Amino acid sequence: MITKSGGEYPYLMEAFGPIPAYLFSWTSLFVIKPSSFAIICLSFSEYVSAPFYSGCNPPQVVIKLLAAAAILLITTVNALSVRLGSYVQNVFTAAKMVIVVVIIISGLVLLAQGNTRNLENSFEGTKLSLGAIGLAFYNGLWAYDGWNQLNYITEELRNPFRNLPLAIIIGIPLVTGCYILMNVSYFTVMTATELLQSQAVAVTFGDRVLYPASWVVPLFVAFSTIGAANGTCFTAGR
Repeated sequence: MITKSGGEYPYLMEAFGPIPAYLFSWTSLFVIKPSSFAIICLSFSEYVSAPFYSGCNPPQVVIKLLAAAAILLITTVNALSVRLGSYVQNVFTAAKMVIVVVIIISGLVLLAQGNTRNLENSFEGTKLSLGAIGLAFYNGLWAYDGWNQLNYITEELRNPFRNLPLAIIIGIPLVTGCYILMNVSYFTVMTATELLQSQAVAVTFGDRVLYPASWVVPLFVAFSTIGAANGTCFTAGR
């Protein structure tokens, strides 16, 4: 309905006026976008460095330096060319879907073979308080944060009245399905304790299921996180 770029900013401007919109824009500029950008790049560096430190956690200085290099590279790419930034996004999104499909199919094959031990009594010890349910939803918000990324470039879309709602309607159920099926795949291989202790869950999954081709997992997950970081940087400028 509001075909302006900037995500929440034009919506707040229309609904509540300039002060809330102004406060959101500065909060987004100084806190929300840079911190999420940094977190994603830290995830990237953890997956890139994990294969080189088998059996132990990578040093924090290595992770932080790799994350800083990723931030610098992505920012440079997006500063040089919008077309280049969008091309990088398309390439890494395709790579992301490859590893998602590989993990999901591997998990479904293991399930078909009867590996259901870790899924039995899955909710044992679960707290059903209102606060616990709220916290679960809050933790899930990070996974689906990209739902509004496209709204930051509304003015640059072709036929936004059609394509923006269509992208959201297709994208959110697709992402939801992928997340659920990937977590089911993880639980076919790892217990809840092992999941919590793993520095890079997908790498642990690859080591147990895809050996000797397990090296493809950290590589493609690195592509996935770089793509997410590029998307954040691409939209943040708007």
